[in-house]
Amino acid sequence: MTIKKPMTIFLVLLALSLVTGFCAADSAQNAAETASASQGVYLSDAQLYDKLLGGWIGQMAGVTWGAPTEFRWRGTIIPAEEFPAWQPEMINGGLRQDDLYVEIPFLDAMKENGAMCPPEKMAEKFRDSTFGLWHANYQGRENLRNGIPYPDSGHYRYNRHADDIDWQIECDFLGQMYPGLVNEAALRAFEVGHIMNYGDGVYGGVFITAMHAAAYTAGSIEEIARTGIDAVPEGTKFRTLVEEVFADWKEGKKWEEVWQILQDKWGEDDKCPGEDMAGPGNIDAKLNSGYVLIGLLWGGGNMDETIIISGRCGQDSDCNPSSAASILGNFLGASAIDEKYTQKLDRDGEKFAHTDYTFNGAVKLNYDLMTEVLSKNSAVREGEGWRLPARKEVQPVPFEQWTEE
Repeated sequence: MTIKKPMTIFLVLLALSLVTGFCAADSAQNAAETASASQGVYLSDAQLYDKLLGGWIGQMAGVTWGAPTEFRWRGTIIPAEEFPAWQPEMINGGLRQDDLYVEIPFLDAMKENGAMCPPEKMAEKFRDSTFGLWHANYQGRENLRNGIPYPDSGHYRYNRHADDIDWQIECDFLGQMYPGLVNEAALRAFEVGHIMNYGDGVYGGVFITAMHAAAYTAGSIEEIARTGIDAVPEGTKFRTLVEEVFADWKEGKKWEEVWQILQDKWGEDDKCPGEDMAGPGNIDAKLNSGYVLIGLLWGGGNMDETIIISGRCGQDSDCNPSSAASILGNFLGASAIDEKYTQKLDRDGEKFAHTDYTFNGAVKLNYDLMTEVLSKNSAVREGEGWRLPARKEVQPVPFEQWTEE
């Protein structure tokens, strides 16, 4: 069957946003963009690759370090002595984690159809995947297989997991394709995220994607965090939660105190119908994104602290440190990441589960797609690098909220 009402509303919103956001053909705007490109940040090919590689390493490290604790602590902070110690051989567990391999069909769709391909092409690859899925991903794929098309596949009328964490988990590849291009990255994340999510679930991916894009050129973790927050529309529950975390950090509160504030206010705000989320379990994107933000802000740019703090917040305690560490890795670059995270990394042997890509193969594909994105978004090729266009302010993506009670 084909169901059109939510799709029509979504497409109108997206079209208006694209027209007013960054696709206007006005000649004066084009001239301004050309001028800003000549004044923007310059990053060499080596720097771009190093930062992208750092994002993949961080993602692998965060998910594997936190994996033994995933959803074992629900509604409580993981005691410090219960959080595992890092062992270098852990890293290769990421090759078998859905945080990583679920990204590959989207990359494959872009490889075959171009980095700017329609989300319908990405939805087709996702529909045809055979690996196990859960929550919003599972229902979104089932919807696609049963004739409920993108973007209705993620809409809460047909996907009761629409606010879940899924797009937040697997969007890292996308943010890393848009160095410094925050507005473009956020809109693309909003567009693609409707394959499996809606509203706050989509904003989880927008938030993470925007921070990845900002990490290439930002001067601080605070700037990265502020950028991610500003990409989400005011008035949404998601924006309210992450604003509260940021304000509490600015006030100098301890992260444990902020965790408790979130638990008291948002701990039971979760519409997920899954039996595995009964009781204090919470797989809602906004709460778990709050834990990502806690890790980034209170981690202070230290990879160990970022992963441990985000992980100790509990709930999805492998996915959240994975997102936080990936953004930090993007910011630091692989060359600045401690060797203990890479000394045992299998770069060209084992492939990501259910894929044809080794670690190096996936990173190379992500990098190649990044250069295509740059060439089509006002970046200028200069020598052995790129001059990125300057951006004055972050524009939030369209507003939408699951309001059904």
